[in-house]
Amino acid sequence: MTLISTTEGDDKPKKYPKMILTSDLLVVSKSDLLPYLPFSVEAVEKDAREVNPDIDVLPLSCLKGQGLEGWLDWIDSKVHEKRSVALTE
Repeated sequence: MTLISTTEGDDKPKKYPKMILTSDLLVVSKSDLLPYLPFSVEAVEKDAREVNPDIDVLPLSCLKGQGLEGWLDWIDSKVHEKRSVALTE
């Protein structure tokens, strides 16, 4: 998982492609600030998928609670996935 903040700018997938390539999920934090910042979630998603077509992108706002359930579901699924692998070893 990679976490980027809207306050850092939307150029990170192109600037740091290795972190995108090695991640299953890209969390865009502070999405409640989108109306006030020159940041495009669509551009970030497009750039991230050019590097890693399978990456999921999730905007997140802890202030408003947006995306929290999806993020927690993703974490939960990864925990269950790891447990399943550990049980078969």
